[in-house]
Amino acid sequence: MKLKQLTITFLTFCVAAFSGMKAASAASFSVIADGLYNAGGLSFGPDGGLYVTEAGIGGSGACVPPASGQGDSLCYGTSGAVTKIENGKTKRILTGLSSIALPDGTGAGGPRDIQFDATGKPYVLIGYGANPTFRDRNLGNTDLGKIIAPDFNTNSWTSVADLANYELVNNSDGGDVGSNPLGFVIDGNKLVAADAGANNLLSVNTAVSHLQTITTFPEDILTNPVFPPSGS
Repeated sequence: MKLKQLTITFLTFCVAAFSGMKAASAASFSVIADGLYNAGGLSFGPDGGLYVTEAGIGGSGACVPPASGQGDSLCYGTSGAVTKIENGKTKRILTGLSSIALPDGTGAGGPRDIQFDATGKPYVLIGYGANPTFRDRNLGNTDLGKIIAPDFNTNSWTSVADLANYELVNNSDGGDVGSNPLGFVIDGNKLVAADAGANNLLSVNTAVSHLQTITTFPEDILTNPVFPPSGS
C-alpha cells in the first residue's frame, strides 16, 4: 500500500472547569494542514508560525538494513522537509533534507523535531533508525542521525551534532549499536536529545558542539507482555 499523506489537526475540548462540573460537549477537529509526509515534531517559531518536520518517504538511493536485521531495507532520498503553517497557508520552507524509508515510503527516518532557542534560532533533529555503521559506508555524507541549524532564507543548513556517530564510537549503554534520535529540547545553550536506538540522553553545547551522555536507559525485555484486547 502506498504511503498515505498525513493531516495535522487541532483538537479542541469544551470543559466545564470552574465548578468541577462534568464536561458535556463533544470534541471538535479543524484541519490546519494536509499533504504532509510522515509529519513529526512541531514547534511555534518566534514569528508565531507553526513549524512542522516531515521525515519524508526515503527515495531511490542506496539502502541500509533495518534495525532488526529482518525485512525490507531502508533506502535513501532527500524527501525530508520543514513546513511552516501561518495564516491558513502551508509552505515547505526547508527542503532536500535526508530521509530513509521502506519501499512503500513508511517507516521513515528523517526530520523528527524542531525547536527554537531564546534568540529565535532554529534547530532540527534528523532521525535515522538503523546501525550507524552502515550510514557513512552505504549512504555517504548525509545528515541522518544529526542535529542541524537551518537557514530558511537560503534553504541551507550546518551540522551541529552527530548523534549517530557518537553511538558508533561510544555505545554508551553497552548494548547493540543503533541510533534513532526522536526528539530534543533546548536548555539555555544546550540541546538535550533522546536517542531511542542508543538508549541514552545526550547533551550538546551549541557553542562548542561537544556531545556528552547525560544518562543511559537499561534495556527492559518483557517476557510475557499483556496487551489490551483489540478494538478497545
